[in-house]
Amino acid sequence: MTDENRSIDVLITVSATMATVCLAVVAIISAKDAVTHIDSITDDFFLFASLGFLTTVSLGYWSTKHPDRARARKFVSISEWCFSASLIAILAGGVLLVYTSL
Repeated sequence: MTDENRSIDVLITVSATMATVCLAVVAIISAKDAVTHIDSITDDFFLFASLGFLTTVSLGYWSTKHPDRARARKFVSISEWCFSASLIAILAGGVLLVYTSL
């Protein structure tokens, strides 16, 4: 197994876990009694991060099905970008979450 295959396996596993965590945060924010405008924006950041992680899982799965094709390398590259963008969205959502609690 090549290093790229191992890294995409780790990326799929971590992305699936992070998608679940993001959806849990969305549920916790939505369960609050009074949801402010900032809470709604925070909720959106975590929701889009979850969608990005799910996209990463899908692209990673497709790339592992046909690892010898050139398309697989493109899927891996796109999934890495989606993963990075989702992490940035979590960071922005976390900053807003801390900001609203102050």
